[in-house]
Amino acid sequence: MQKLGLNLYFAFTLLFLFSCSPSTHQEDKSDISYAASKIMNGLKVAPENFQEVVGVVSNDSIICSATAVRKKLLFTSAHCFIDFDEVRVEDGDSELFDELFENLGEDYCQSYQECLEELDHIGWKPSKRRFLDDHIDEVIRLTLEEITIHQGVGNPGGEVEGEDIVKEISFDPEWINLIKLRLYETFDVLSFGQSLYLKSLTEYDEYSFDYAQIHLKTKVKASHITPMLKQEKLEEGLPDGSKIVLIGFGHQLPTEGDEDENEDEVEDDATIDTYGEKMYTTLPISGLIENESGSFVIAAGEDEGACEGDSGGAAYVKLPNGKLKYIGIITAGADNCGDHIMWDTDSGSIQGNTIINVQLDPSRI
Repeated sequence: MQKLGLNLYFAFTLLFLFSCSPSTHQEDKSDISYAASKIMNGLKVAPENFQEVVGVVSNDSIICSATAVRKKLLFTSAHCFIDFDEVRVEDGDSELFDELFENLGEDYCQSYQECLEELDHIGWKPSKRRFLDDHIDEVIRLTLEEITIHQGVGNPGGEVEGEDIVKEISFDPEWINLIKLRLYETFDVLSFGQSLYLKSLTEYDEYSFDYAQIHLKTKVKASHITPMLKQEKLEEGLPDGSKIVLIGFGHQLPTEGDEDENEDEVEDDATIDTYGEKMYTTLPISGLIENESGSFVIAAGEDEGACEGDSGGAAYVKLPNGKLKYIGIITAGADNCGDHIMWDTDSGSIQGNTIINVQLDPSRI
């Protein structure tokens, strides 16, 4: 990792898309094959197409994807900037925590051990929580200073020169609240009420909170912005034959035949050479989920779907008449790209490999 956790860790381990996602219940995968994939068997996007889908860049590398829903407004995933795994320390492993905090100034603790020692000198839990709040606020402030935008089709490996056109990034407030609560949990300073709240959360709550808006200084260089699906249309139900188009800059899977190569070489290919180009794929909809947390669409194809780095990218509904409508944010999937997993619903389970956080309201945050 380079600065404040905003680096290729997100691009390569995002499972919350593929990036850090809450765990899901995996099914028996003995019948799943692993074919060659782009954005999992997708296609390269021509420069004149899907110009509203852009790359989120830190330190000259694409770390996530985002979608313009207005000329100066992008929707993306909050976990692209800060995620739960970075503020957790499990089994003594503080590597991610230390990398997140290491660039804070001298007025802040810069590692898990330093924070632990400083907290030992603070008596009251509320004071400890305020201490940790200040740190997260500073981490976020510095992290967002590093963000630029790539408007183009990307490059293999994801190295691009980003444009400094970001005005502001805002998060679903519950996402930041949850990050802070996970940090309190790490240092055992949760209040009783906060502890009960964490225990009551479902993975769908976390998916629905995984939402950020990027406000731009200048308009995106897109000749066309795909219109949003109207909320009432979703509530009425999508027409039979509707499909999902996914677009992002994430991983491709190793090409056929790579399985026989040296494991380390395959891993290098999968994490470097096959990352950072804008790709798209069209998938069937395996289910719609409506619950107390929000609305979600599950997409599934045979060895197709999103992968690390596609987080925040576009999910469009392709209606039977061929028209596209924006429906939401690529937010989560299987631990291994291409795997099918079972998504729990109130009435059973839906098999799929990509979950879309339906976001149709630009005024939400």
